[in-house]
Amino acid sequence: MGWNGTYTTENVHTAKGVTEFFRKYHFSDKCKIIASNCKNNVWYGAIEFEGENGKEVIASIIKYSLRNDSGCNFFYKAMDETMHPYYYDASDKVMKSLTKTDSTMANEWREKVKELKDKVKKTKGIKAGDIIKFATDFHFSDGHNQDDLWVVCKKGFYPMDNKPETLNKWKNNIPKTDSWKYTDHGRYLITKWKEKEFDVLGSIYKEE
Repeated sequence: MGWNGTYTTENVHTAKGVTEFFRKYHFSDKCKIIASNCKNNVWYGAIEFEGENGKEVIASIIKYSLRNDSGCNFFYKAMDETMHPYYYDASDKVMKSLTKTDSTMANEWREKVKELKDKVKKTKGIKAGDIIKFATDFHFSDGHNQDDLWVVCKKGFYPMDNKPETLNKWKNNIPKTDSWKYTDHGRYLITKWKEKEFDVLGSIYKEE
C-alpha cells in the first residue's frame, strides 16, 4: 500500500491524537484498537477483529509524516505484520495483546521486535564514562571506525584510543551526572546504536 494524504484537525502531534485519527478514519467499525504506541513517527497497534476462527489480534504498523503539501497536513502508509515492515519498536503491551498466527512473515516480524527489545535491555545499565566496542561495520569520514573504542556520554560518544592523554581528556570532561550540557564538538552521534552489537569493556572512572 502507498501513502495516503489528508487534512486533519486532530491533534496528530501526540500519540493519543494519532491513535484517535486512525480509530476514526482508518480502521472500520469492526476493528478495535486493543493497545498502541508511537515511536519515531511510526504507529504500532494491536488490532482486534472477527476472523474465521473467532477473534484475532494482529499488529498494525503505520508510518506517518506531518507536513504541509498539496492541501494535506498528515500523510501515512498503513501496513501490518504479515508484510514484515522494517519497524520494530512495538511496545510490550502491543506485543502481548497479539494472538498466535500461522503467517511466516508475521512471526519473523515478531521475532525481530523481540530481538530489538533484548538489545535495548542490554543498554539499560550503560552510563556516562563507560567504554564500549562495537562489532558492526560502520565508519566516519574522518577515519574513525568500528575498530575504535568509544566512551559513552549522555548525548553521543567520544572516540577512545590507548593514549593516556586521551583517557585523561575524557575523564576530565565527561561528568557522571546527567545535568551537564555537552558543548564539546568532539562528540559523535551513532545512529541506532542500541540496535548494534557491542561489548562494555569498562569505565574511564575505574580506579587503576
